Amino acid sequence: MLVGASTLPIAELLTDFVWVFTVGTVIIALLHKRKLPSLLGFLITGLVVGPVGFGLVQDREAIDVMAQIGIVLLMFTIGLEVSLAELGRMASRVIGGGLLQIGLTTVAVAAVGMLAGIAPFPAVALGLIASASSTALVLRLLGDRGELRLPHGQLALAILLSQDFAVVVLILLLPMLALGELAATGILLAVGSASVIGAGIVIIARFVFPWVLRRVVDLRSREVFLLTSVVAVFGTAWIAEAAGLSLAVGAFLAGLVISESEFSHQMSAEVLPFRDVLNGLFFVSVGLLVDRAVLLDNALLLVGLVVGSLLLKGAIVFGTAKVFRLDTRAAILAAVALAQVGEFGLVLAQEAAILDLITAEQHSLLIAVAVVTMMLTPLAVPLASGALREQAPVVPMPEHDGEPTEDHVIVVGYGINGHNVARALTQLNVRFVIVEMNHATVVKEKALGVPIVFGDATRPALLEHLHVHRARALVACIADAAATRDLVANAHQLNPNLLIIARTRYVAEIAPLLALGADSVVPEEFETSMELVARVMRAYGAPESAIQREKRTLRERQYHALLSDRPIERVRFEDILHNVDIGQATVGSGADGMTLAQLDLRRATGTTAVAVLREGVSHANPEPNFELADGDTVVLLGDAASLAAAKMTLGGA
Repeated sequence: MLVGASTLPIAELLTDFVWVFTVGTVIIALLHKRKLPSLLGFLITGLVVGPVGFGLVQDREAIDVMAQIGIVLLMFTIGLEVSLAELGRMASRVIGGGLLQIGLTTVAVAAVGMLAGIAPFPAVALGLIASASSTALVLRLLGDRGELRLPHGQLALAILLSQDFAVVVLILLLPMLALGELAATGILLAVGSASVIGAGIVIIARFVFPWVLRRVVDLRSREVFLLTSVVAVFGTAWIAEAAGLSLAVGAFLAGLVISESEFSHQMSAEVLPFRDVLNGLFFVSVGLLVDRAVLLDNALLLVGLVVGSLLLKGAIVFGTAKVFRLDTRAAILAAVALAQVGEFGLVLAQEAAILDLITAEQHSLLIAVAVVTMMLTPLAVPLASGALREQAPVVPMPEHDGEPTEDHVIVVGYGINGHNVARALTQLNVRFVIVEMNHATVVKEKALGVPIVFGDATRPALLEHLHVHRARALVACIADAAATRDLVANAHQLNPNLLIIARTRYVAEIAPLLALGADSVVPEEFETSMELVARVMRAYGAPESAIQREKRTLRERQYHALLSDRPIERVRFEDILHNVDIGQATVGSGADGMTLAQLDLRRATGTTAVAVLREGVSHANPEPNFELADGDTVVLLGDAASLAAAKMTLGGA
């Protein structure tokens, strides 16, 4: 028997989990084929295995416990992705935006409730319940879509954080509403206590955790690092919960502070696999809450409540977004993302039902509204994003800690080879991030401003954290052959279009790496032999042209022998660029003040702008929103005809 967790034997508990994961696997696989989000699959799984469906799960309590662990891990990893400086920039939105959204939603829902005949205090309770959106759902959804750093993602994060911090006060308000009175002293005391507790957690995480982690890293034990990460996550959440805050808030604060350390990426990689599975259980547990009788007996009322809730909350979030001067597209996307009733709303509804602020029927309807609106959100967000994609360009928020998030190069290993690659990329003005396992090197180089992170790049979770799916290339500069193979295989699986260049010691390792997905492999053994040949030839007076010709011949023979049995012919850059020229055009008054996106040179002329020269400064790989000025020189890539057309479009000679 499980003490204190369930009254069912362990075999029956395992049966519940087997049903959940089996049904979930089938449903998510079917949705994946139709390119629908997995979050929707977890919610549907809860309906199928719960009372609405086949009633396969007997013990919802055990699943609820695992689901709470998933939420803790989710909030910790979200905290890791937000720096303290970034949170400081968001302070006005967290405080002002969150309070505005909560206040307006509460007032609006309470007004509607009183018009429907509900007493004032219960109506206010309904408003407080409806004001909460789903932190777990929205942050997971926007995180998977890579939109947390976009304007609507930043506003959604700020409002959700405000809601989570406000839960302590909102729970305190419910007993006051039940007694028919509101005490300002009690509210201020709750706010003050929450602030003190939060500050204490930040101090512990800021000064104690980094000191411990540095000693752990010195041990060079992955198991000890993993266990320390688990203690950091759950220990902080436990302290927060014991002190009166929510588990989610405590975990977020821990992640937030640790995000400032050089260990954040590796810690994220360690907990991410657990987070995804257990966080999925949370959405399953939400689906388990729905009562079949409520759906059947109140179908029309439920539809009205769902539509009304989505429209009302969406309108309030849209208005809040406009207050903070977001453009219309971003405001709509934020409204769609936050329009549902979330998990903390269910917590407040449970408390309100216990206090008799709401009836049992209202409680059941609130659960159904929350579940249905949460199920609609994973469908609505991508639909809204797709419909608005052509409306206006989306400008990403500043990158965290200077780490690029797209079209960048990931350099693994910072020895001599990695250092030289990074130096060349810097000269080319190409964005890159370095991954290194030597903690001392990371600390030293980070202090010099090098974009470097600590972590094991063979872990898929770390590669995902470094946005490998949107990277242009990965350069493997590590000496461990087995680790290089794992790195190449994982990177290619995560991003089949990624250019992968690998360094290896021996020629015999070339073919396996190419088979795993590497585009180019540089063997030190062969390149060393080439240099020996060149030096011998120079010693006997051979001209440099003959030396280079011999090296080229040897390379062609060697690589042809290695690749002769490969079914796919590898394309050379010389072949690709055979009919492509590089030209330049001067910007005239006709294009002055216009952005590259507005000119749309690729569609209009067939050329690509690769750089803009302005007053002696080169702006390589300019963004679509780069604004041109009269006299700029634009470097273009294209054939002769397209270059001529581009010069006319830009209005210069």
